[in-house]
Order: sequence, then C-alpha cells, then structure tokens
Amino acid sequence: MTSSRPSHDKRRTDPLPTGPVFLETKLHPPATDARLVDRSRLFELLDAGAGRRLTLVTAPTGFGKTTVLAAWCAAQRDRRAAAWVSLDAGDNDPLRLWTYVAEALSRIHPTVGRQSLAALRAPRPGRGGLAAAAERAGHPAAPGDS
Repeated sequence: MTSSRPSHDKRRTDPLPTGPVFLETKLHPPATDARLVDRSRLFELLDAGAGRRLTLVTAPTGFGKTTVLAAWCAAQRDRRAAAWVSLDAGDNDPLRLWTYVAEALSRIHPTVGRQSLAALRAPRPGRGGLAAAAERAGHPAAPGDS
C-alpha cells in the first residue's frame, strides 16, 4: 500500500533561494488613520525638506516620527513617490541596511534600485573577491592580494 504522505527520509532536492531574504513589511509604511491629530505644520516642514538631498527627522522614542512620516507619505502619494524602510536592531549591518535601501528604491525607480543592488552584490577588493576570482580562473593570487 502506498501513502500520499511524504517520506521522512527523503532529502530536500530543490535549491534554496540564494539572494537576500527581505521582510516585505519593512518596505511599506504603516497604515495611517484619518483620526490622527492634524500635523499640518510638520507636513509643511517635510514639504520644504523634500527638495533637499536629505531630510533628517529626529525625536525621542514615542514622539510620533513614524506616524507623521507615514501620514505625510500617504498625503503625498499622488505628488511624489517615497521609498520606505523600517529598521530595527537586527539591521545594524551596513550590507543589510543598504540592501534594504536599494530594494526600496527599486520599487519607485527600478533602474536606480537594480544598479544599487548589483553594486552591493559585486565582489569587493580586500574581502577575497579578486583573489577568489583569480583562483577560479586558474591564476593564484600573489602574496598579500586578498
């Protein structure tokens, strides 16, 4: 008699994903509520900063930074695109941080995002990238190259 249940002794044969694993929720602003306190003065400041290279929003924990930015992005949806990345302590790694930023950018400007992701994935000198590539090509790296 055959069973439709998979056997426990079979090994997984399909390949595992090789690229970075993204938590999709980190790339979307939280939902906003129409009953929020009016923040028109803060929206005006954000509007003024939107034409600059960087606008930094700082305040202590619990003062509503995420809420006001999510509401502002929602209000601006028809006028401008926004890339969103939510960070936590586990994102305290430059490669992970910039991979999330590049992925968020790719959602509003695909060319920039693809170029950024490709640059992040490229082998980097000093981290074995060139030496490893030379060895794969059959040319051992010189002493001190890595």
